[in-house]
Amino acid sequence: MFKRFLSVIFCLLCFSILADGLPTPNKTTEQLDAVVAVVNNELITQNEFNQALNFTKQQIQQSGTSMPDAKTLKTQVLNGLIDRTLQLQLAKQNKMTVSDAQVNQQILQIAKHNNTDLAGLKAQLANTNLSYATFSNRIREQMIIQQLQQSVVAGSIAVSENDVKQYRADHANDADNSQYNVADILIPVSDASNKAAVNAAHTRALELITTINSGSKAQDAAAKYHATYTDLGWRSLTDLPSLFTKPVATTQKGGLAGPLLAPNGYHVLMVLDKRNATSQMSDDDIRNLLANQQAAQKIQSWLADIHKTAYINISPEYQ
Repeated sequence: MFKRFLSVIFCLLCFSILADGLPTPNKTTEQLDAVVAVVNNELITQNEFNQALNFTKQQIQQSGTSMPDAKTLKTQVLNGLIDRTLQLQLAKQNKMTVSDAQVNQQILQIAKHNNTDLAGLKAQLANTNLSYATFSNRIREQMIIQQLQQSVVAGSIAVSENDVKQYRADHANDADNSQYNVADILIPVSDASNKAAVNAAHTRALELITTINSGSKAQDAAAKYHATYTDLGWRSLTDLPSLFTKPVATTQKGGLAGPLLAPNGYHVLMVLDKRNATSQMSDDDIRNLLANQQAAQKIQSWLADIHKTAYINISPEYQ
């Protein structure tokens, strides 16, 4: 593992030395698009950037979180593409691969996590205009990147028993360390620009709240008003969409919050229960949390070093 880490460092040095004399990337049909950025000897094209941007927008809209301003979102998407390209270049030079079987197994786990099968996952992807082949390739790339990152941090993560005890002491009475068992009832709106449809959904949301407050079960009320009931499970505030954060934090156990208008419709939230997160965590849970925090910090620092030693040329309109 240490030899592999040295190999990664060697690659970084090579990038630094060759930066001024990098070969011009070979032209392909994909490169007929405008070039958004050059990363060492590879291009990030306008088409690739647009696909990533559109997919990110769809994910934000579906999550119910507020959309960043256009410039911030474009910067975040481009930085993500640059990071991905740099890491895949290093992984390739270190001959890191994953098998088709590993990719297929990971995709099946993703489908299971989303309470569906492979056919259902493909149908969901079709709704986001993302082909299964593209999705499969992205999963492969992410698995390779994880393999590379693990090689970088291997042997450098250490969490002591004192660290675990200190974490418990620091967060025992932390108000921000609460967890909430939340149910999300969505009254969908297919066209947010249609004021009549939005108003109708709002009326249904208010009637749904009245019905639940009158003693009906939330699931029964959701079915009555053609809404979707989803138990989000236990979440910290940071794990919830920003639209939900304040309403959930200020709602008593068993209470309702909303209606909250999001791009996909009106949300009515039900706080099923509350608890202190730290008290529910085992020592192993805390140890894993602290290890992941250490790893994330090291990887962030490592990525910053890669940026310093690589040749990155971003088109002026994206700077």
